[in-house]
Amino acid sequence: MNSKRIGLIVLTTFMVFFVLAAMPVSALYEWEQVSEEGFGDLTNDYAWAMANYTPQGETTEYLYVGTLNSNYSTPPSLTDDGCEVWRTDGTMVDGKYVWEQVVGPLGTQHMISPIYGNIPAKAGFGRGIPGIRNMIEYDGLLWAGCLGINPTPLHPPTNCQIWVTNGTHWKRANLPGFGHDDASIRGMAVFNGTLYVGTQKSKDGDGANLYKYTGDSISGNINLVNSTAWTQVFSKTAEESEAFGTLIVFDGKLYALGWSGGFVTGSGFGHGCEIYRSDDGATWEEVVGNAAVTQRGFGDDYNGAILSATVFKDKLYVGTQNFRDMAEIWRTSDGISWEPVVQYGFLRTNGYIWRLAVYGNKLIAGTMNPFTGCEIWMSETGDFGTFEQMNIHGMNGAMSLPANVGAFIDRDDGPIVPWADQYGVRTVANYKGVLIVGTASWGDWVDRSFLSRQVETGMI
Repeated sequence: MNSKRIGLIVLTTFMVFFVLAAMPVSALYEWEQVSEEGFGDLTNDYAWAMANYTPQGETTEYLYVGTLNSNYSTPPSLTDDGCEVWRTDGTMVDGKYVWEQVVGPLGTQHMISPIYGNIPAKAGFGRGIPGIRNMIEYDGLLWAGCLGINPTPLHPPTNCQIWVTNGTHWKRANLPGFGHDDASIRGMAVFNGTLYVGTQKSKDGDGANLYKYTGDSISGNINLVNSTAWTQVFSKTAEESEAFGTLIVFDGKLYALGWSGGFVTGSGFGHGCEIYRSDDGATWEEVVGNAAVTQRGFGDDYNGAILSATVFKDKLYVGTQNFRDMAEIWRTSDGISWEPVVQYGFLRTNGYIWRLAVYGNKLIAGTMNPFTGCEIWMSETGDFGTFEQMNIHGMNGAMSLPANVGAFIDRDDGPIVPWADQYGVRTVANYKGVLIVGTASWGDWVDRSFLSRQVETGMI
C-alpha cells in the first residue's frame, strides 16, 4: 500500500507529536499534526466535536472544533473555565492550520443575551459548560450540543444546553435540560427535515429522552431560533436506557442507539445496549433488545453502549463499548438481523469503538485504548477479517509517556511503565478532502497523577 498523508488534529494537554515515517507495520499511513497541543490551552482534554460549516452568505467552508475542558478553578470562573470553540478556514502556516478561538477566554465572537444584548463569547459560554459533544448543521446554522453545568465529583452535570451560531454570533437554543434533569446532549441528527437530539440522564434524571425542534423555518437567521420550541417524542426509563448516545438515519428510518441502565451514572452494571427505530419520528420499534429478534447487547450484556455508527455500502454499522470481551462492530442491512464484523477489540485492549466514519470509500474505525494508545482501522468492504491498522500507539508510534500505575489506587509509589499519551479517537471529519482526527489524551491528569515519580526514577 502506498503511504498516504492524512491530517491529524490533536487537542489534548500533554503530548509530543511526530509525522509517522517508516514504522514496523506495513499498512501504516503517514499522519501529520495540524494543531498545537490543545490550541495552546493545556486544559483542553478532548477534541469532542467537529463539523464543517459555511455561514450563510459566505463561500468559505470552516472546520469547527468544540473541546472538553475539564480544568476548573476554585471558585469557578465564568469567563475562563469551560469549553472552547475553534475554527480554521484551511490556511496553513509551517505545516499547521491557522486557528481562531471563537468561544473561550479570548473568543473573537459574541453571544446574544436576551438581557444584555451582545456580550463576548467567553469560555463555557459564560456558564461553566465543560464540553461540546456534538455539532451539526441545520437550517443554515451550526448547532452545538453541550454537556450540562456544575461538573463536580459529587454532582454530575445537569441541564444540558444547545448553542447555535451563524458564523459571527452564538445563541442558546433550548431551555436547560429541556425541562428535565438531562445531563448531556449525546446524539444529533436531521431526519425528514427536522432536527432531533438524544440526551443522557443526570444522576437523578428519568432516563434517556429524545426531542425534536418544532420552531418555524430559520433559514440562517439566528434571531428566529426559538429556545422553547422543542417536543419530547420518545423516552425510556433509566432502568432501560440512560442515554441515546447516537442518532443516525438509515434506509429512511431514524435509529436511536442506547446506553444500558447503570452504565452512565455508575449506579450498577446494567445490561446490554438497546436500539430503537422510527419511520416517522413518533412511533418507535425496538430492533435490538428483549422485545426484538436480536437481544440486548447483541447477546452480550457487556456490550453496554453503542458509541458510534455510520452507513457504509448500504449497511448500518455500529460500534460498542465492552471492557470484558473488548469492543465490537456489528452491521445490518435491514435493521433486524445483525452480524459481527469485529470482535475482541481487534484482538487488542480496545474498550471502545469510539468513532465510525466513511472516508475515501472506506470504512474507518477509531478506538479507545487506555494502555497502548488509540488505534485507527480501515476496511474497503466492511467484512470480517478485512480491517487493517492505519496507525500505531496513539498516532506518534511510540510508548513514550512514563506512567505511574499506582495512581489508579491513589498511590504515588507504583511502578513506572511506558504508555501512549493519545488514548482515544474522539472525533473525525472530512475537511476539504482530508481525513481529520481529534484525539483524547491522558494530558493534565497524567501531569497530576501518573508522572509524580518521574524525577525519582530518573526517567526525566
